[in-house]
Amino acid sequence: MPSRRRLLRTGVALGATGFSAGCLERRLETEHHWTTSPDWPMANHDAHHTGRTASDGPSAGSVAWQRHLGGERTAATPVIADGTVYANGDGVVALDAATGRERWHVGSEENGAGQAVVDGTIYAVTTTEASVIVRALDSAGRVQWEWSTAVPSPDARPPVVADDTLYVQLGVTRRTRRLVAFDRHDGSVRWSSEVESMEMFAPAVAHGRVLALAEHGAVRAIGPTCGLGCRLGAGPPATDWRERYPGGDRWHAPTVRGIDVLTGIDAFGSGSAQLRVLDLNDGGVEWAAVQSATAVPPATDGRSLWSVGSVHVDRDDGVTNVGDNDMVVRRRGMDGEVRWERQFAERLGSARPVLAGVPRFDWSDADKDEDNAAGGTLYVGSYFAPEVDGGGWVTALDAVTGETQWEKHVTPSPRSLAVAGGRLFVGDGDGKLVCFD
Repeated sequence: MPSRRRLLRTGVALGATGFSAGCLERRLETEHHWTTSPDWPMANHDAHHTGRTASDGPSAGSVAWQRHLGGERTAATPVIADGTVYANGDGVVALDAATGRERWHVGSEENGAGQAVVDGTIYAVTTTEASVIVRALDSAGRVQWEWSTAVPSPDARPPVVADDTLYVQLGVTRRTRRLVAFDRHDGSVRWSSEVESMEMFAPAVAHGRVLALAEHGAVRAIGPTCGLGCRLGAGPPATDWRERYPGGDRWHAPTVRGIDVLTGIDAFGSGSAQLRVLDLNDGGVEWAAVQSATAVPPATDGRSLWSVGSVHVDRDDGVTNVGDNDMVVRRRGMDGEVRWERQFAERLGSARPVLAGVPRFDWSDADKDEDNAAGGTLYVGSYFAPEVDGGGWVTALDAVTGETQWEKHVTPSPRSLAVAGGRLFVGDGDGKLVCFD
């Protein structure tokens, strides 16, 4: 468990890499704003990818409205700010959060890859058959600036905003990935960096480092960065460290929990995976736990973490079957110890879990009780494992005890979840968005 001494060492190490005290103070204040927003401003809520909000979600789970947004391969990933939902389908669409009524629509001939909203500006990423497009829009959908690039295999992940920088991870070819850092105010490119990897995920940003995709799906820490205060020149800042692991496939983007980095790998290429906790300073492994087959990252309040995995089924012939698994939802403490575990027969996790009604853990008292989540709710998306087209479920669990609060069947299965204003927004793989209240 991280001690006060380790927290202090983290601050010293960040200072040694180029932060001034004032820069670090401003950054921590900004990160506090990201992680405590009552809205849902970007995918996974914030630049740390915590999947957590202090806002309460629905207690009953009745459907308020639903809309089909189109798109060839969308997960209708919603972000929410000031009573408006911005979601990707055919382009990006703005909807009234209470009624689902459309307010405006941009890029209707394009495929939406995701969006973020910060200080009233919507940053939307879309693709066409031959290009990736990044736009900044005002609250009425008017274009403030636009950037595009022609690439052989256009693909992209939802944008991430940190300080004055917009980060977009895009696909150039099937094996080449490019991370582009923009000045979010005028769209100028600050730097870009390419790696060779089949995997692709959006970066996380924490404590002056960009935790980004490296070769072959590993995680690398780029930094330090300090917004406009850093003189980065024409190229990206240096790589501080690169994750070390014994091969395998990446199955989720990095998540920042306090001063740790959560990653996950399929260590054997067969569904037997690890959840790994790395030291943010040097990438060293703090602890690792067998998670079994899973494709969704955990949620965290900054100390505990809530993960969705599965259980291997051993057949009579002694071969491990990872096709017909049971979903397992776990809450782990800071040291990785399992606090509770729930098992759901013939299901697999299909969406990252969302933690609602839970404040960020207060690290000013690092020795306090871990039950920071009292009264909070964990929302989990899953699908019927034996039959992919059999629909799925949205399940609300008590974050402290794991007890089921309510559950609803949805068709098709949920792929993305977001909570704001007492509502739960669920995007599926068919371009549909459902609002529960």
